[in-house]
Amino acid sequence: MSVCRNIARLSMLKTACYKRTLATNTGSRESVAKCVGENQKQRENLAAAFQGLHHVGLSEGIGNHLSTRAPARDGQTCNMILLSPYGLHWSEVTASSLVGIDIENGNIVEGSGTPEATCLHIHCEVYKEAIKNNENINSVFHVHPPYATALGCHKDPTLKMISQNAAEFFNNIAYDKGYGGFGNTASEGARIAETMGTKSVMLMGNHGTLVTGERVANAFLTTYYLERAAMIQILAQSTGEELVELDNEVADKVRQVSIKDYNFHSDLFFDAIKRLIKKEYINFTN
Repeated sequence: MSVCRNIARLSMLKTACYKRTLATNTGSRESVAKCVGENQKQRENLAAAFQGLHHVGLSEGIGNHLSTRAPARDGQTCNMILLSPYGLHWSEVTASSLVGIDIENGNIVEGSGTPEATCLHIHCEVYKEAIKNNENINSVFHVHPPYATALGCHKDPTLKMISQNAAEFFNNIAYDKGYGGFGNTASEGARIAETMGTKSVMLMGNHGTLVTGERVANAFLTTYYLERAAMIQILAQSTGEELVELDNEVADKVRQVSIKDYNFHSDLFFDAIKRLIKKEYINFTN
């Protein structure tokens, strides 16, 4: 009887162990499936941003770069960002063409192709700085929009509070006046990230713009309206007439309203952009 009881007990233990293993594997499969789904979602969003900025005239051929954080498809790499491989025109970027980079070491963990060196160093360092400051930054856009870049070439590149668009950026812009050449080294990337600090927008002197956001839609909206605000200022200054600036109280009031509606407005605008590019360009979801 004792032998039978021992055999039965052993069988129960094996069954319990199997159930625990099955539950663990099932949980692991569910976790990986969730990562795959979120990874694809972020790939599609970032590809839409590339094509969308090209659609509104803010791309620069194969230059400049956008990125967003995403879980690796295998569920392994914690701090992965998606970037475009160097050489693709922005109108060509699709979800499947993006590569995944580990921001800690710069290694490619998924996809094929290699990001431009400036892309790798600027973005990785901005994300590292955000993590250090405990900021919820998941998307980084660097572009050379004509009017904002022109404003950054002024001795005084300050975005003046002369319009409603400008007021949306009240007290949220950093200015980099220490341009040191291509950001193709970790040290220059770190300098740029440190200069930006906790601001979500930076006018880069003699260079372009850098924008961060919690989501791709946020960074897209900010990039677009920053260029519009700069355009208004450049056009107003070109008349030679004296500019009328909003006082801080009014500018702050506009800023607070824009913050309140930021996610809602971002989603509506980005969804509209997606509809437009689906009509004119290749399918960004592929």
